Amino acid sequence: MAFKLDPQGGGAFWGATVLAGLCLVLVLINGVLALNNETARLQVNRRQLAINASVQEARQNQDLIQMLAMASARSNDTAIRDLLARNGVTFVVNQPGQPATGAAAPPAGAANAPAPKP
Repeated sequence: MAFKLDPQGGGAFWGATVLAGLCLVLVLINGVLALNNETARLQVNRRQLAINASVQEARQNQDLIQMLAMASARSNDTAIRDLLARNGVTFVVNQPGQPATGAAAPPAGAANAPAPKP
């Protein structure tokens, strides 16, 4: 049985009307989804800017703490040391000429010398 579409009949008109209505609904849904997507993208961008700012602040804070610790160590300033300690930052100053481990320092050039063979 062959199917014939009669362009003059009422079925073609209503079929085209239904398809046009469906297209209109899909266009409206697409617009709503596009607006939601744009809103989400703006929120993500704001959050990313906040994260980037906090990373930069953390670097600046680290640099400031390091400079304060070095200034305190150079000038033996207890006020700066106490300020850092109250904020949870402690440091130890190595005295020049003393090895950090307490062991005797190796002789010059010994670090690059090959190990003796048994």
